[in-house]
Amino acid sequence: MSEPVKRNTRRPQVGRLLFCLALVMFALSLWRAHDTGMNVWSHARRYGGLQQLIQTSDGLAAVQLYRDRVLWIQNSRVDGLSFERPMRLVPDGEGGVYVLGMLSSKVGRILPDGVRGNDTVFPANYCITALLPEDDGVWAAGYRLGLAEDEAKDIFYFPEYHKHEWFLQWFPGKLPSGEVRLRDAIRFEDEVWHEETAGNWHLLATHDRLLVVNDQAESIHCLTRSGDHVIWRAATKKRPVAAVRWGDRLIVASGQSGVVEAFRLDNGGHLWSMNVATGLVDMIVADNVLIAADRAHDQLIVIDPLEGKVVREVDLAGGPHGLLLDGGNLVIGLDSANRLVWLNRKFKTEKQLDLAAEVRP
Repeated sequence: MSEPVKRNTRRPQVGRLLFCLALVMFALSLWRAHDTGMNVWSHARRYGGLQQLIQTSDGLAAVQLYRDRVLWIQNSRVDGLSFERPMRLVPDGEGGVYVLGMLSSKVGRILPDGVRGNDTVFPANYCITALLPEDDGVWAAGYRLGLAEDEAKDIFYFPEYHKHEWFLQWFPGKLPSGEVRLRDAIRFEDEVWHEETAGNWHLLATHDRLLVVNDQAESIHCLTRSGDHVIWRAATKKRPVAAVRWGDRLIVASGQSGVVEAFRLDNGGHLWSMNVATGLVDMIVADNVLIAADRAHDQLIVIDPLEGKVVREVDLAGGPHGLLLDGGNLVIGLDSANRLVWLNRKFKTEKQLDLAAEVRP
């Protein structure tokens, strides 16, 4: 009588184990995608978003990109001013504010009394991404519109690389109203960058140099004060979203990579780099430390700018985004909660302002 054939049960068990492991890895990838902020934009769209916060002569101003408006805040009174796809606010140096739009050739203006002024209109095939008002004039930076203006691509970020021409234009005195030309613009050709619908450029200055931080090219250009010669160039990590000067260094926060890094102002040398958290959206200098807003993880990150070390982490639910200093307090714009919060030096809440409840059309 023949013996019964024994079934090999090891292979099915291994197969089930691998299948379960694959499920676990898939679940972890979904959790990581959620945790690193891929859902943040949907929250901003739902609640109106609060992308930037700046101080005016008599109060505050905030950008609400997905509601096509700028909030003018004075003594807890919140007025909403309509702008098409506003992206950034720049103080004009006279108590008012310039408004830069997404993929826009126009620069809007809000006067010190909160009334809309006349737009500055650049040629239609140019996008204005940054302004730097100074005592004797205004620098404007931007680029020729490329594939990002293709309306068929209804997505926020295009991963392809393209070559574009970017420019700097100096306007003596004030930024003029009405249509302007770029006859005297300084042009830089063949800059390679990511194609994106919302350039987040930064223009900074020292006494003898201009600094252009470009999130699309993921780079820093240090230029002569006249803007017509590149002194040094340095590459940043993916998607730089904020840049500040601290002493003899430039410190840049990159949102997609979650890295904060420091560069020397004189030659662009790399001083330090630290991995913080993917989800960085803004950064300021306060009391000789850096404070970065991590919107994806609902926290503020306090950093020692000398050595590049995390000093403290502060939990703050609601999607912290815009940061500014108001006297001795830190003001934070909560993106998904549509609220402003004032924190004291010990990061304790002093007061709050619910923008959804207070805004006036």
